[in-house]
Amino acid sequence: MPESDADEEAGTPSEGDHADVEPAEHSILVLLQMGSGPGSSLNRTVVQDIIQQMGGLSVTRSAGSRVDVWIDSPGGDAHAAYKLGLYLRSRYETVVFVIMDYAKSAATLLSLSADRIYMAPAAELGPLDTQESREGEVRMRSLLDTAESIDTIFTQAFVNAIQAGGYVLTSTALTREQTIAHVLDFAAQFSRPLLEQIDPIAVNAANTSLNVASEYGARLLSYRSGRDGLARAKSQTDQLVRQYPTHGYVIDRDEAREVLSLPVVDIEGYELLAPLEDMYSRVQKSEINVITLLDASQFQPSATTSNDEGESDGDEADDSVDGVQHPSVNSVAESGAGL
Repeated sequence: MPESDADEEAGTPSEGDHADVEPAEHSILVLLQMGSGPGSSLNRTVVQDIIQQMGGLSVTRSAGSRVDVWIDSPGGDAHAAYKLGLYLRSRYETVVFVIMDYAKSAATLLSLSADRIYMAPAAELGPLDTQESREGEVRMRSLLDTAESIDTIFTQAFVNAIQAGGYVLTSTALTREQTIAHVLDFAAQFSRPLLEQIDPIAVNAANTSLNVASEYGARLLSYRSGRDGLARAKSQTDQLVRQYPTHGYVIDRDEAREVLSLPVVDIEGYELLAPLEDMYSRVQKSEINVITLLDASQFQPSATTSNDEGESDGDEADDSVDGVQHPSVNSVAESGAGL
């Protein structure tokens, strides 16, 4: 039997068979929360809408599938962000986040589900200390302040006692034992009215919320490595929860990569940077929320139609940026698709 016939009978793929193979799924989740009202933060409604756009909870992951999340978000609900992170990990083989400017709080938590995080030079992630609002207060308050209130008072009282003790010992005729007794009594009297204002139940609740944020982050970070990588991931997320002085602290790409050991890549190497920049600019100017799912094939190099004289056909609208065709940029940005 001729070799070609043998190959055909054995089922060896021909060139025509290769041509019929569908390309791997590559989606783009546009999650640009730059407006107000519905869809302006990560919450359960937003997450449910995204899951439905991606096919629902029963969709199975296809081989080679990838999603790029173009995100700009102030954050929102940690539980909703964690749920979406779990869904993205189960829905796609590769998860990529791209941050032009801003992914704070719960948006930082969500970003921890990524295999790669592309960040612009001035882009920022943020700490994961949970925030709370209190009746009569406009400004959000970090639960880290509540959780560490007792330790802060104790530490300050101890420091004051040491400093005062040295001064009293050298400035009076009191013995060492008398000095210690007087200083400790003073520290106790000083601390009592402060400690009486602290609700131990609130302190415990604050610590619980902070631990939830740390655990969620660690589980998203260690998704690929399993339980073996959970301890290392926990140390990373503990830093994000407890080691920054304020919730608004800017964590740039160098710190995220070098201090927190996150999988951060410079955005200059991102292959779809041109259409992303164009869409980002349009949404930012419009101050709207755009939450929608696109097919990455819309953002492929455009083919130019030429006439006999070698000139391009001028009858078609030019929807390209730097030679990349992306017809959805205008329509999505102008309509505010999504929520």
